[in-house]
Amino acid sequence: MTVALEEQFLTAKADDLFSGCFGCGPEHPIGLRVRCFKTDEGVLAPVVVPRRFEGPRGAAHGGIVTTYLDEILAGAAFRATGRLSVTASSRCASSSRSLSRRSSWGVGA
Repeated sequence: MTVALEEQFLTAKADDLFSGCFGCGPEHPIGLRVRCFKTDEGVLAPVVVPRRFEGPRGAAHGGIVTTYLDEILAGAAFRATGRLSVTASSRCASSSRSLSRRSSWGVGA
């Protein structure tokens, strides 16, 4: 069974506040262009890490993985509150390799 998901947009036009954001902005020339889709529980975001953002061969750079997480959490916050937000502080630690491959991350609202 296929379910159509509605995309959640943080920018509506080219000159919006976040249009040039490295993480989510559609206007950033080399940005990640993270997309969030609305679900009943929160948001779902397909994650595709381009090879140009590899750290060690075959693994995504940790900073890029952290940026994806930051953007998806911002999408979840927007879904839950209807308000835009930015990160004031974050701390991440990882102990295993993040492989460069497709996956989807979901965050509950």
